[in-house]
Amino acid sequence: MRYCLICTLFALVLLCLLPAFAQPPTAVHVCVANLEGAGGGVSPTGSRDALIKFLSKLKNLQLEVAPLNAAGANDALTEARERKCDYVVTTNLVELRSDLSRTPPVAGTTPVDTQVFHVTVDYKLNKVSDGAEASTGSFKGTDQGSPQTATVGALRKVADKVADSIKKAGGPAK
Repeated sequence: MRYCLICTLFALVLLCLLPAFAQPPTAVHVCVANLEGAGGGVSPTGSRDALIKFLSKLKNLQLEVAPLNAAGANDALTEARERKCDYVVTTNLVELRSDLSRTPPVAGTTPVDTQVFHVTVDYKLNKVSDGAEASTGSFKGTDQGSPQTATVGALRKVADKVADSIKKAGGPAK
């Protein structure tokens, strides 16, 4: 009887300690390059930092996100290899245009012209191990405030798509 009690207590202690020795889930290392094609009020590093922020705040995906100084795909891949990243994200601002939008007059008010910015951002997600393309796409953003804000709106969509692609791949790239 006493032997059974001691064995049961010992087993309970081992079960309680088991999580302390378990391997933590491996974080996926993602490096993000500067936005290519930036200009006209769009910051390449500010855009990169916004994408990093969006990726870092994603739930249900353990990512370690780091900035790269490179902008081009080849330079970014080289720098990502040096930093031992699993994936590299490159972005390119392929369209930036604006137009005037006139709000209709309402009960004695005069119409107001506002400038609306439209951007298109292409992205590529590549595995660093072999340079293979894991995901690619294009997203649009629109904003009345600034071209940077419109770009950030498109980058939010890029972050969601990158996260989905990494989830489908099942963790760090091999």
